Amino acid sequence: MAEKIKSISLIKLAQNEAFGFLNDVSHQIEDTFSEFSDCITAFRQAQKAFDDALKTVDPALSAAELSAADRNADMAWSGLNAYLKAMLAHPDADVRDAAEKVYNVFNQYENPTALAYATEYGIMERLVGELKTIPADVLDKAHATAWVKDLETKCTNFIQMYSMRVQDKATKVTGATKTARLNAISSYGEMINTMNALLIVAPTEELSRFAAHLNELISAKQTTIKSRKTKATNASIKPSAE
Repeated sequence: MAEKIKSISLIKLAQNEAFGFLNDVSHQIEDTFSEFSDCITAFRQAQKAFDDALKTVDPALSAAELSAADRNADMAWSGLNAYLKAMLAHPDADVRDAAEKVYNVFNQYENPTALAYATEYGIMERLVGELKTIPADVLDKAHATAWVKDLETKCTNFIQMYSMRVQDKATKVTGATKTARLNAISSYGEMINTMNALLIVAPTEELSRFAAHLNELISAKQTTIKSRKTKATNASIKPSAE
């Protein structure tokens, strides 16, 4: 049986968290499905209405700027990937060996550039972190230092912009944004119920891939929520007076 999509209580999320999650789901849909069913179309329309309602309250960072930052990071990843593959055939054995060490670290992760933002940049952050653990002399010998720095800079830039856009949307809640949010959450739930039913009776490769990626998003969000609750609980526990 195909993996079912996990449940998550979106109604309990702060506005910025709900928007960020639904936005990532929408991106994952675009990256996965070649055709959209009625339930997917209904969700995408409701999610766009939520986004539009938030823009009337606080335009925040434009989607075009965010997409440009994402493209820059994607190009940095693709450039480093192509460069390292070419360097594996370098005529100098020392350079070739250094490049292989860097590529072995780089190649541990799947190509993240076609994934939803949250999934992609989770992978990107882990990748950059591991590349930075490679000794400086190895990176220099492979002539990869500037490439790794470029990837780090562009990933950091996107993450900061994305965080700013999501956080800004949480500053004000109006009747219109609340209604749009509830509609988007409801449409999401209906879409997931339909998809889980199809995963039982008529699973497809696209649907199974989407379920797997969406479950990664849900797990990450649940971990964040749990961490926040733990911090809040710890902060509320005051040490007893001696």
